[in-house]
Amino acid sequence: MTAREKALRIAYFSAAPLISLAAFSQVFGTWFQNDDFGWLGLRYTAAEKGLTYALFHPLAQGTVRVFSERIPFLALPAGFGITPIPFRILSVITLFGALTLTALIGTRLTGSRAAGLLAAIFWGVNANLTRPLAWAADFNSILCAACVLTAFYARLRGWRLAEWIAYLLGFGVLEVIVVYPAVATLHSLCLDRKRLRSALPLFIPAAIFSAIHAFFIPNTGGDEYRIAIDARIFATLFEYLRLSTGPVQLYQFIGEYRRSGIAASIAIGAALAIFTLWRILRRDFLPLVCWGWFLLFLGPLLVLPKHVMEYSLATPLIGISWLGAWGVVRGWRASRGTRVLAAAVAAIYVIPTFYEARLYTAWWRDRSLPLRAVVESVRKGLRAHPGTAFIVQGVDNEVFNTGFDDNPFRLFNAVVYLAPGSEKQIPLIRENPNDQIYVISARDAYEMLEHGKARALTLSGTAAPDTTAIYKAVLSLDPTVTRRNYVDVADARFASQVGSGWYTPEQSLRWMGKSATLRIGGPVSPSEKLKVTGYAPEALLGGGPIRLTFSAGGIAIGTATVAKPDAFSFEFQLPSSLAGKDEIELKVETSRTFHPPNDERELGMAFGTFAIR
Repeated sequence: MTAREKALRIAYFSAAPLISLAAFSQVFGTWFQNDDFGWLGLRYTAAEKGLTYALFHPLAQGTVRVFSERIPFLALPAGFGITPIPFRILSVITLFGALTLTALIGTRLTGSRAAGLLAAIFWGVNANLTRPLAWAADFNSILCAACVLTAFYARLRGWRLAEWIAYLLGFGVLEVIVVYPAVATLHSLCLDRKRLRSALPLFIPAAIFSAIHAFFIPNTGGDEYRIAIDARIFATLFEYLRLSTGPVQLYQFIGEYRRSGIAASIAIGAALAIFTLWRILRRDFLPLVCWGWFLLFLGPLLVLPKHVMEYSLATPLIGISWLGAWGVVRGWRASRGTRVLAAAVAAIYVIPTFYEARLYTAWWRDRSLPLRAVVESVRKGLRAHPGTAFIVQGVDNEVFNTGFDDNPFRLFNAVVYLAPGSEKQIPLIRENPNDQIYVISARDAYEMLEHGKARALTLSGTAAPDTTAIYKAVLSLDPTVTRRNYVDVADARFASQVGSGWYTPEQSLRWMGKSATLRIGGPVSPSEKLKVTGYAPEALLGGGPIRLTFSAGGIAIGTATVAKPDAFSFEFQLPSSLAGKDEIELKVETSRTFHPPNDERELGMAFGTFAIR
């Protein structure tokens, strides 16, 4: 092989991967999001229920994707920690392999190395690959394409064992692999009849897999994954075609050229249709194989009208890429006029689609960075302050929706709350009761900060520094927050509010003597009441019922009688003269005390909590 031949060979195999890498290079800066955190928690599932359960038990809409989800999310964090870089490297390497196979298969199908290379480039710059590359939970789409391409290339080369291995591995990657036998059969019927018999046994694993899913593995995906076989199939197909044939989403990132994107998509779609018709009239059935590839791999998704996702196009798009590349090469060879037209169609597709992929990847990266700031700051803060909770300011609806619903903080046993009031701006919290774990009242937040039980973080851009002192000071300016209208006399956190006459706390109660005092925030309005809880043991009531008297600043509040040994609670209407006072000193007196055996204390009554609500 001459030096020129070596250079051409290197260029042939490296051009598409390098161009694709240029389009999606920013995926390496993208952090984990949403479902990623659910899968990152798979190691806890393995520790709790065993490795077999973690690998093979149906999860996430009833799927068992061992090779694309279970193994990567168990192995990569175990080896590298909670970092997305290994996932990105794995996705890109897998894409490079798939691009190489796309070029090789395209060359074999068309007989043109240029068409094979162009097909790989067309597929490798498509913006619909952004999510599979930038989101670890969608890696299955790229790996499925690699498995299908490996099996199909092996089929074209006559490597039956390799085809079966790649095909069977695909069942542990993505369910759409069941379509592969139909694609292999279509290829044989259109282009290679002598291989038709070898395609038929491929249907056996697909039928078994489909039966298992249909009868033994329930679909737990909810309404979004509900199958609907009706007229909506055509609307769903049209939407996928719209996403496949041009830069129709470019305007979402730059705010203009929407009509231009639609026009480009229509022009490309028309060119594909005309080329298809021309070749079929000439009894060239390769376009049928290409369209069949697209439609068959898309077929299982057409019955899910509420789950139209661009990443579902990863494998189907390869068929259109072969067709488009073959059309460009044939047009280039036909005449000067068609050469210009072919080059124009290729440019209309590649240039804006490449740009769209760059912008989409940047958007996906930027979307993940605020969440990364919060999670990393919480993890860093937990190392510096073990056992503390974290109250986060600055989390809006967009940031919350990038991953809070999947609770990334459980990966390192952290407790996180949103700054009080911010949950009102996040619809997901109102819709999903599980997200109530992030809600905390301003009063509870202040108490936790004051007693060192929590730290405050403030998200600003892509940083979330510790702002405990500032946030605590801000909360303290709100009188409804600092008003101490609740006291648990047995809880050490309320020690500063407990006055004279009390003994040492015992479990959840605290004994008083003949009388005792405590300080509590006064009522805001006359409608608020004093609520008291406690416990009266049988020994205390041996001499009969006990009368309790409550007052504040010499103003009588009320009396209550405890006659039965058990837990008690009382509620008193507060005098209107106490309304509006920042703080009152509450005094409790008991009508009788007693001395337990071998105890020198004079015990009056055991109390738990006092509240003014």
